[in-house]
Amino acid sequence: MLYIRLWLLTLLFLFIRWSAEAQSLEGTYRLSVQTDKGRLPYEMQLVEGADGLVYGGLVALSDTIDYRRPIQLIRQTADSLFFDIWGRTKIKVERTKQPMTGLAQITIDKVAYPATLQREAATPNEGWGATKRLMPFELDIPGAGWLCPASDGNFYFRSQKKIYFAEAVGEAYAIKLLDYDTSAYHFYSIGLSPDEQSLLAHGTPRKEDMPEIGGGDVYELQLEGRTMVTGIRLLPPTVNTPTYDIFPAYTADGDWLLTSYGKVGQADSAGRADIYIVDQQNNARPISPNINTPDAEAGAFMDRQGRFVLFHRNRRRPQQGLNDRLWPAGQSEDGAMMIGVSRVIEQEDAWGLDEGGPDGGERLGIASFREVGNRFDQSLVQVRDSCGAERRSDACASRGGGEAAR
Repeated sequence: MLYIRLWLLTLLFLFIRWSAEAQSLEGTYRLSVQTDKGRLPYEMQLVEGADGLVYGGLVALSDTIDYRRPIQLIRQTADSLFFDIWGRTKIKVERTKQPMTGLAQITIDKVAYPATLQREAATPNEGWGATKRLMPFELDIPGAGWLCPASDGNFYFRSQKKIYFAEAVGEAYAIKLLDYDTSAYHFYSIGLSPDEQSLLAHGTPRKEDMPEIGGGDVYELQLEGRTMVTGIRLLPPTVNTPTYDIFPAYTADGDWLLTSYGKVGQADSAGRADIYIVDQQNNARPISPNINTPDAEAGAFMDRQGRFVLFHRNRRRPQQGLNDRLWPAGQSEDGAMMIGVSRVIEQEDAWGLDEGGPDGGERLGIASFREVGNRFDQSLVQVRDSCGAERRSDACASRGGGEAAR
């Protein structure tokens, strides 16, 4: 009889442990951190993706602190939750009672302060909830990010500040490092030309006496075949500025498409960061007055037919809703069917650059912190947040710092 009781108690313990770990963590939370200078409130949004990953965002609820970070549940036990920011465990709480209590190391002084985590709603906000439709695209290589679609299902990407080519071989990919002096440059984001004969790359030189304008510059890499780089040139000062010039890409016509925090040529600036088109005579112009706003726009991608542009907007006005959004804009008034960002654009035309939707773009109901695989023209493209976040567990400090700005 004693053995039966012990067996039943063991089963009960295992059931309670399984129930705690299996309980959905999705929802809206209030994180309160007790610092030496007072209590700091944060809002945490948590989502459980289709792949089981629990992730979300952490935002300071303060007029004096600008803090927005992606967050990921890295480990959970029957009594504790462990959250990572930037690949490092920053928050640990005991989950056995409400509010949950523990430690949070997220303030600028890097001190682990006492914290409480209280669930306020069983669902995240609309933007975060919609990210569950995005499917992660994984590569078996550290820090893989910023995928640029090529023909035949192949693509280029950046990993650990180097550029690689991935060739589709059945269901897998053969990955090869591009042939250039990798000790001379660190590259952070890339774009592939429509004819696939050149790449644009945002980066920095790593050797003395190499030309540099500053703040992170844009270079053009000439390709021979898929992986041989025959030349690397720094784009002229009419394009590069002393501030950040980042997230370069090409238009369907082969012009340059880039984001800058400075003044590009004679083009007018609308806000903190804007998107510009630079033609083959180095003449720069804003992409559209309805896309560039006093907020920060960045990371534009145009499909090869020039039908639409995807770009990121970082809003710093809470009354406008979710700070970080992806937006589509196109070249006509005709409607389009867009399901998340991880689905195919179903019609040929999208929203007008000058007439489509509020602020020149139709808002997508998603946040922009996840690295995702998307299909445009049967190719893969990565949609990223503006700081150059590489993986869901290695996301970034705004889409303003991260590896792209270091």
